[in-house]
Amino acid sequence: MSLAVMVINFLILLLILGLLFYAVIWVLGILGIPVPPKVMQILGAIIFLVVLLWFLKVMLGGGHFPSILMLPLGAWMS
Repeated sequence: MSLAVMVINFLILLLILGLLFYAVIWVLGILGIPVPPKVMQILGAIIFLVVLLWFLKVMLGGGHFPSILMLPLGAWMS
């Protein structure tokens, strides 16, 4: 798989994770469970660091993207 496809798949993954993170925070707010801003910052930083480390691992050849995330581009570009 080419580098461009891996980068685009990573960006799609990042978008999905970001939307999932904010959707969970939004649902908790709707349910009346307040989440302090500091907790959101800490969770966001943890998610960012995990994704960054995972991306570096993939770029250096030590890992792979889950197959479900390959569907947007991998299915028609292979």
